[in-house]
Amino acid sequence: MMRFEIVRSPAVRPLLALFGATAQRSFVDVDQDHVRIRFGPFDETVPRSEILEAYRARWTLLAGIGWRLVSDGVGLIGTTKDVVALHLRTRRKVKLFPVVFSLSAEKLYVSVDRPDDLIAALATPPPTV
Repeated sequence: MMRFEIVRSPAVRPLLALFGATAQRSFVDVDQDHVRIRFGPFDETVPRSEILEAYRARWTLLAGIGWRLVSDGVGLIGTTKDVVALHLRTRRKVKLFPVVFSLSAEKLYVSVDRPDDLIAALATPPPTV
């Protein structure tokens, strides 16, 4: 399994931590079958076969930091740098805040510590057993 930290800018870490996005609860895990994204209360596992592509995405400060709703999905953003978009094969219900609501997303955006490594990990087909 490979783990990628969801990077949280020092300026917003205290605020994100208040909502549960601590260093221990802000990551993307990739294994041969699944991708798990955890950002505080957001915790989704997506089959790798459901990820059509992963690529760098532009994220502006105006789009915001934290848990963001965008027209095509959800942003899990701790910094505006090094954002990767995970484009899903089909829209998927995700629980942005499990106790509040879920929504349909075509893309998941994450700000990670090694964006090119995450993209490469998801571009490589999982091994067949």
